[in-house]
Amino acid sequence: MFSRPWQACAHDCFDELRECSSVLPDGRPIPARILFNFTPEEVRLAGELYPKLRPRQTAETETRGRGIGL
Repeated sequence: MFSRPWQACAHDCFDELRECSSVLPDGRPIPARILFNFTPEEVRLAGELYPKLRPRQTAETETRGRGIGL
């Protein structure tokens, strides 16, 4: 069975990319503003997977801002 694109992007093998402390091989930080710049349509299509797709710190901040505990 094949994964849907959003399910594949949310897979645990990509968790390291979502860590705020992750860096590229040359030591520069991962360009999160580019990598995780989702359009409103992409956010809608990702649905409940959206928090998993975002960098952890960003997802936690957004969730707390809505009064939702993790």
